[in-house]
Amino acid sequence: MRMFQDHERIVHDAPDLEHEGILGHRFAVDVDVCHTVFGFASGSTLLACSRVSWMWREISLPFLFRSLEICRNSSYDDFLQFLDKKAIIARYIRDLTLAYAPPSLAPPTPHDVAFEINAKINKFKRPVVDRILLATLADKLPRLRELKLHYISAGALPAPDCIADKPKSELPRLRRLSIEGCWSAAACTDTACDIYTLLDIFTALPADSLYTKDIYVSVEGGPPQSDSKNHQGQLDMHTLLMEGHPYYFDPRLGLLYDAFRQATAPRCLRRLRLDRMTRRSISCLHSLGNFLYHAGRDALREFELSFDINGPIHPLEDDPGYWSVLRLDECCNLESFGILLALNNVNNGEPPPRVPYSAVCIAILAHITPALRRLTITLMSVIREEQITSNETLCLRALDNMLEERFPALEVIRLEMRQAKLNLLECATAAFEVMPRIGDTFMAYQER
Repeated sequence: MRMFQDHERIVHDAPDLEHEGILGHRFAVDVDVCHTVFGFASGSTLLACSRVSWMWREISLPFLFRSLEICRNSSYDDFLQFLDKKAIIARYIRDLTLAYAPPSLAPPTPHDVAFEINAKINKFKRPVVDRILLATLADKLPRLRELKLHYISAGALPAPDCIADKPKSELPRLRRLSIEGCWSAAACTDTACDIYTLLDIFTALPADSLYTKDIYVSVEGGPPQSDSKNHQGQLDMHTLLMEGHPYYFDPRLGLLYDAFRQATAPRCLRRLRLDRMTRRSISCLHSLGNFLYHAGRDALREFELSFDINGPIHPLEDDPGYWSVLRLDECCNLESFGILLALNNVNNGEPPPRVPYSAVCIAILAHITPALRRLTITLMSVIREEQITSNETLCLRALDNMLEERFPALEVIRLEMRQAKLNLLECATAAFEVMPRIGDTFMAYQER
């Protein structure tokens, strides 16, 4: 099964050999055979195959250069020069990663007396990625489908009209744009990136899916009017996946959602996942609700929400009216919903919450359409079986009763365990005891 799944992925991502004119040769191999054989081959094997003959070279090169990772500690100018010289290779690249590679901190030598000083100065000089670089890549890589940016600096444009953007229809539409770790290029330290500079990166290339992780943003003083207009409705994506650090509690998250609402095309989102990128304050919930209404109403199908519901349950948080600002009732076509419950504070010896954590879940689910088909509940930091069966901490039985009454179309209840110190059998036994409906559906165990 694993090989079959990988084979399907390879066929989906494989180079278009027919377009290359390779399969038109009278000695050509069936396209599925090429994808299966060369798709599982290592880089060294593909390199060796490319040296056998002209035909072997034409077949293996698209697989050899299908995925490329470029690591630099200053800039990517040499990579752009490489693409100019090797245009025949550039047309094969479909998956590109631009990453930061820290300079080697070798011991100082007599010829480098200022080594330690230079190392400290250059420590935060990450490669700068801006709209100009991405437009250049789009021009040189016509078949690019996935772009990953890892631990880079986002550079602002010196002027709004410094580059003549091509129409979106002329740019390659990416299947996925991933940005993991991003800082400001204007500072000499790892400083939070301005959200409107980051939106320059997001809107440079059209993409079906946008994934961000560990991005710390700054919206000091609110958005400049010009920046707000420049990004108006330019993000036309189907999927947005945002993942924060486990200790990500930025009070400016509401401003982040406001900026995304201005930049996103209306009713474009089909899937939204916010992992540790939400706060329970009413101001942040209000901004998130406006973003959901603008980008997801009538369109959103999957929504994963991670509030890290732990510690004290504040007044009104178990009241459905408190969560009405999320405007989840506007997402009338929602089919899948997920939420996270963390037991960190309980494990640290603090008393049980004012009301069980499931009461907050019930209050939120009261705004979800009854046509919901899949529900994911994530329990984090479970260390004792009693925590799952406890009526004071979780009270999963009350949640199970509510699900049976409100969601008659519910097909799958997925229960995940993160950072659990119990084995799968103990977790499953405890969960089945308080949520009998899980036994008829599905349960997943995840160790992180």
